[in-house]
Amino acid sequence: MDHAFGLARLWVIPEGGATQDGAYLSYPFEDLIRLATLEAHRAGAFIIAEDLGTAPHGFNGAVTARQMLGMRVLWFERAADHGFIGASDYEPLSAAMTGTHDTVTVAGWWRGRDLDWAENLGRLPEGVTRTKAEAIREWDRGLLWSTLDHTRPRPAPDDPVPVVDAAIAYVARTPSAIALVSLEDMLGDEEQPNLPGTVDVHPNWQRRCDAPLGDLLADEQVRGRCILLEELRSEASGSQDAD
Repeated sequence: MDHAFGLARLWVIPEGGATQDGAYLSYPFEDLIRLATLEAHRAGAFIIAEDLGTAPHGFNGAVTARQMLGMRVLWFERAADHGFIGASDYEPLSAAMTGTHDTVTVAGWWRGRDLDWAENLGRLPEGVTRTKAEAIREWDRGLLWSTLDHTRPRPAPDDPVPVVDAAIAYVARTPSAIALVSLEDMLGDEEQPNLPGTVDVHPNWQRRCDAPLGDLLADEQVRGRCILLEELRSEASGSQDAD
């Protein structure tokens, strides 16, 4: 459920006004969440509620009570020391993800492709130069790799393949009810589908795959990642059943 906070509120702006001129319009949250739960039950489905950002008061408790899955995205799951949390620390009532359509891909993050776009579009944080951004990313690479894999040396920034594999294994090992890997991460793509906040300076939703989907999924490396995801999810499920 994209932008699930919209069950509770909507930010509206007067025509011709600026963002700061807006206000929240409250929605009948209890009625809407009950209807969503009912329709999921009737369809034999479960709901993944996008709960990224600052949640409205009472939202998290309400979706949890109705067994809706929250989104736990690799890039946002940080500890108090800014490191990445362990896979075992993910909540069971969640969907573990390597990323979303609005975030950088694993390969792109490792190579710093998102930093290229930020620099080219003037979107680096105020006071942060490209050199400083690169230094921060190099530190973060160490934090990420120490969480993904303790057994092998950290790959170089221009070698994202083992990082993509490790990230897929990471979400697969979580106790989350479901693990999701984007097609871009399965393929090891560097470019993300959408760059939020842009209209005509980034090819949002315009990139085409290099080959038909069947051919892409038949690729040896992609098939290996699919098998890895399936096997580790089976192990994680078996471990939870034993517990």
